[in-house]
Formats: sequence, C-alpha cells, structure tokens
Amino acid sequence: RVLGLSGRGGPRRKLSGGNSAYITIGELKLSSHKKVEAHRSALEEAVLGPLDSARRRLPKNALTVEEQIDVLVEQATDANLLGRTYVGWKPWL
Repeated sequence: RVLGLSGRGGPRRKLSGGNSAYITIGELKLSSHKKVEAHRSALEEAVLGPLDSARRRLPKNALTVEEQIDVLVEQATDANLLGRTYVGWKPWL
C-alpha cells in the first residue's frame, strides 16, 4: 500500500476542506511499516509543525480554500519534514 492512496476518503477530505496535516497523520496511522509504528508520535508532531503553525492552529475540517493553501504551502516547505525523506527515495526515477 502506498501512502496517500489508501482509498479511505483522503481525496474527498481534501476536496471538502480537510487540513492536509491531519490527512497525512491519518495515512501514517494506516501504515504498518515498523519504523513508522516505532516513531509514530514523533512523526505526527513533525507533521503538525511548530506550536504556532497554521497546521496546528486551523481545524481538521472545513478550511477555506485560502486556509488549505496556507497549510499545504507550510507543510510542503517545512525544512523539518523535507529532512525526513525516505532513505530509499529516488526522485530521478
């Protein structure tokens, strides 16, 4: 199973104003990967970001388009998340 492709309502939640950080956390909870299971709480904290982040401040659902954009851009540019890339990731493939 590939994260983000669980078929458990992720796309629907995104289109209906879901907070992408909480959608990511939902996908982490579905993972059976041993390292994810061992470090789940630390990964969830990393996904939510700093205490003053939009990801934490905004609700799990019913975000406006602007709020969704803020959360997505913040999540996509977070150096802490970017530094946790899967060790076997090969973006050139």
